[in-house]
Order: sequence, then C-alpha cells, then structure tokens
Amino acid sequence: MTVLRFMQWLESSPAASAMNGPEWAFPVVESLHLIGFAFLIGTIAIVDLRLLGLGMRRQPAAQLDADPFSRRHALLRQSLLPHQDNVPRHCLPL
Repeated sequence: MTVLRFMQWLESSPAASAMNGPEWAFPVVESLHLIGFAFLIGTIAIVDLRLLGLGMRRQPAAQLDADPFSRRHALLRQSLLPHQDNVPRHCLPL
C-alpha cells in the first residue's frame, strides 16, 4: 500500500468524517490531546524531581523501588495512558 492510497483511505474513514463533521469535534479532540500531553510532562517532571532529590523526600529510593505499587509506578502508568493517542498522530506523515 502506497502512502497516497493510505492517505486516501484515511480521508474516507469514519474517524475522518467524525472529525470533519461538527465544528466542535476537532477542538474537543485537540483539548484532550493537550491534557494528555500535560499529564505526560507533569508525571515525568515528578519522577525527574525525585531523581534530583527535590521531590518525594520522605521515602528513601530503596523503598520506592521495592514497592511495586508505589506512587512512582502509578505515576509512570498514568503518564503513559494519556500519551497513547499521541503516538499514532505523530507517526503519520502529513
């Protein structure tokens, strides 16, 4: 499948029709995209601050690593879920 045929298929897909239909569809999807990006950057910043010793000082690093249900693992899971919609969007050539 060539890139042109893929783009033509994508243009005629139900998802493209839904995005081009109502005027509010694109702003809603874009807002969700930006919220997901903010969650991604925020949770990465929390982990980076912990690595720098500026955040989550009450727990030693060994305790954070030993507990599989710690905040760190929850934050990493939360940072990856909103980002899943960004991966296909940025991989498509425009």
